[in-house]
Amino acid sequence: MRSADNPAGPHAGTVVNLPGLGRVSLVQAIARSPETALYRSDHEGVGVKVFDLECGKPDEVSYGAQVNFQAELATFEEIEASEALRPFVPRYYGAGIDYEQKYAFIAMEFLPGQNLRAWAEEAAVGGFERESLQELYEAVVETLSILDRFHRHGLIVIDFKPDNVLRLPDGSVRFVD
Repeated sequence: MRSADNPAGPHAGTVVNLPGLGRVSLVQAIARSPETALYRSDHEGVGVKVFDLECGKPDEVSYGAQVNFQAELATFEEIEASEALRPFVPRYYGAGIDYEQKYAFIAMEFLPGQNLRAWAEEAAVGGFERESLQELYEAVVETLSILDRFHRHGLIVIDFKPDNVLRLPDGSVRFVD
């Protein structure tokens, strides 16, 4: 049951069924925008992006949110089919839409790390020491290399920004949106 007042997020407690994983419960929203929220789940390493399809009308869903879900799902499926691109995004576990509860979801690998914006801001506060500046430079070069790889495979990254590039603990980067 959804509650907009739930501090864990309106979809916390929602259960989705995923092939190979079974029932996965959404536990806590960790990032939110007006249309989506990323949830931690009760399965270690699985995050679920929820698209809010509520539009205020009892028999309808938000067209814009539904189109965004379908576009992101199509992109995930295209990347999943490409061995050359798959290593640069979170692993895809499945997706679905619930017209009655007015939400859609995409389940993916939950990656530990920090987005490039937060990392660069942290480095700036530290005065851009030589080592952190070199690491940031290497991450940016890797990011642009991945972006080029996507373009060479016919995919245009529309929402490219530092917030959507995650630096993993090993220093590698992944595109997360």
